[in-house]
Amino acid sequence: MRDLMDKGVTVDVHGLGSIGRGVGELIVAVLAQMPDMERQRIRERCEVGREVAKASLEATGNTHRGKAGMGRPRAADAAEVVAWRQENEASITTTAAHFSVSAATMKRYHLAQR
Repeated sequence: MRDLMDKGVTVDVHGLGSIGRGVGELIVAVLAQMPDMERQRIRERCEVGREVAKASLEATGNTHRGKAGMGRPRAADAAEVVAWRQENEASITTTAAHFSVSAATMKRYHLAQR
């Protein structure tokens, strides 16, 4: 901002008016810090949420929101999917359609059971 002001650019902040040297630079510095402060607050809130969920998961077997785990919920039970595929000698596509999962999910389940 100082470089722009040195080149003659006028900074006009809505509600504050034109910003020049001195106090204006202080206002610009404070405004520039706002996004960093907000990112830090978001990071802290996320970390607190993770810690609460972990503690609840350890104590009750569910997170504080009632989920069974911290990660993405499973579309189906991997062992059940792989067992069904083997019993029916089905293709990945057929098995994926039977369990309403994508072929990529089906392949991931198959690899996880090896």
